[in-house]
Amino acid sequence: MSLTSTITQLPDSEIEISAELSSDEFESYRSKAVRAVNNLTEIDGFRRGHTPDHILVEKVGEIALLEEMASEAISFQYPKLIKEHSLDAIGRPEITITKIAANNPLTFKVKIAIAPVFVLPDYKEIARGVMSETEPAYEATDEEANNIIKELAARRKKPALEGVKPEDMPEPVIDDEFAKSLGSFADLAELRAKIKENVILEKRENERQKRRVAVMDKLVDATHVALPKVIVAREIDHMVSEMRYNLESMGLNFTDYLVNIKKSEEDLRKEYETPAQKRITVKMILKKIADTEKIEVDHEEIHAEVKKITDLYHDVDEQRAHHYAEDVLRDEKTFQLLEGVVPKA
Repeated sequence: MSLTSTITQLPDSEIEISAELSSDEFESYRSKAVRAVNNLTEIDGFRRGHTPDHILVEKVGEIALLEEMASEAISFQYPKLIKEHSLDAIGRPEITITKIAANNPLTFKVKIAIAPVFVLPDYKEIARGVMSETEPAYEATDEEANNIIKELAARRKKPALEGVKPEDMPEPVIDDEFAKSLGSFADLAELRAKIKENVILEKRENERQKRRVAVMDKLVDATHVALPKVIVAREIDHMVSEMRYNLESMGLNFTDYLVNIKKSEEDLRKEYETPAQKRITVKMILKKIADTEKIEVDHEEIHAEVKKITDLYHDVDEQRAHHYAEDVLRDEKTFQLLEGVVPKA
């Protein structure tokens, strides 16, 4: 074989491939390397790309040509190594040339992170333990409804004309007419009843989310996933970007914020490491459950969700929106499966 290789397992879901390319195969990349170097090198008296080979090698040196040959060879051979060993590679490979010489085999090492292989716990039993707990009785009090009505009235007090202070605005009268002005409500009593209904729905949804979090906490605790450092770093990058975006959307400066809390960005990244690991682990567990249960998302559902996203954010990349929508919808179906392990009373 022109290419031979062996794999060594490393910690944190990384591997190292030691590979050797035969001398004949390595030499076959010489002409391509010469063209590439020729096109990048300016030599007096010759047009770029038209320098005779012997003059080019004399000018740039044999080692520069060998390095370009190695670059061309590894770029072509790397995908074959991944396919040959059936690897689910993540991120960019770290390549080290261990031996390079003319008319000799090329030997090199490739260090790469791979998707972690892990065993799911009994996720249905874990979900059943959480979901079978008795739900609290949901109710909405008059006080809760009245407080919301007062908040709605306070918003009406905001001045609509320049030079008018909020304290100079008259207090809105909370009566049937006020209720009618907020929508299709017959009177204040109907408005209050609708608000109570929404409060109960919100409490029920909060409980649902609380149980979902509890299930995932237990699944994370029961699952060992050796996370590659590269994907943890990528998730931390994402979390820092989220914070920067949120601050800027509030008119705050990210650098000034760090100064105020007396932290560097590196301090922030260290704080984010554990939460980032948990977020990644949750995503991986949900995906593996979905794969195990053969959960699929309908194309039309994805299309509808992408439309919502692109209508809201006009400059969003549609392909990224598609992946995001598919992940969100698949996760929702997975949670619904976990919730369904307990028959409805």
